[in-house]
Amino acid sequence: KFDALAAKGIFNGYPHKQAHLEKEMTRAEFAKVITKLLGLKEVTGTLSYKDKGYDAKNWAVPYIEAVTAAGIMQGQDSVKKIFNYNGKVTIQEMATVLTRALKLEVPANPDNNAADWAKGYVQAAIDKGLISKDANFKANASRSQLVEAAYAIDQAANITFTYKVVDPSNVEFTLSTGEVVKVKLDKPLEANKETEVKFKDAAGNEYTAKVTWAVTTATKVESASAT
Repeated sequence: KFDALAAKGIFNGYPHKQAHLEKEMTRAEFAKVITKLLGLKEVTGTLSYKDKGYDAKNWAVPYIEAVTAAGIMQGQDSVKKIFNYNGKVTIQEMATVLTRALKLEVPANPDNNAADWAKGYVQAAIDKGLISKDANFKANASRSQLVEAAYAIDQAANITFTYKVVDPSNVEFTLSTGEVVKVKLDKPLEANKETEVKFKDAAGNEYTAKVTWAVTTATKVESASAT
């Protein structure tokens, strides 16, 4: 999974071709992965924080500014404007950022032992299959845990599908994963009119499809002649 993400430029290894998946992750590294994973535009010429060493020469600045502009990550001290880019990321913080980034629905009644402020975000990430329900949410996240989450997100983003109109009220979607999703429509399709249909797969990923029920009208032949 790391190799697949590295090939896309989402993850980088260390010198001597080492992945070091056991290492804890810094906030700077996390910001870069999120920027690459979501395809955010790197931001240059802006310095929103006042950390020591936070300047145009810092490799992490374009990524930190990108996630800040997107409203996905923020500084740890809003008064002093400190991002703490060398600080570590806890699993519950990772879950919170991923939930915001993917705009996941936050459950009203979460069932986990994360900090109160993070319970809903953590539950959303668990339900999406991004983190384990048995993780120590207050512990620092490892690179391997982010690889698992990032890979799941990347795979979901690249799923394609085809559809078949069974009848005006029923449509079958076949995903590139092989999964078949049957959707019963509240309002029947109108012939030859494009209609937007939303559905979810077994993992909870939501898709929007533009479906057309193609109906061909036959024309009566009145006469024919030939030489």
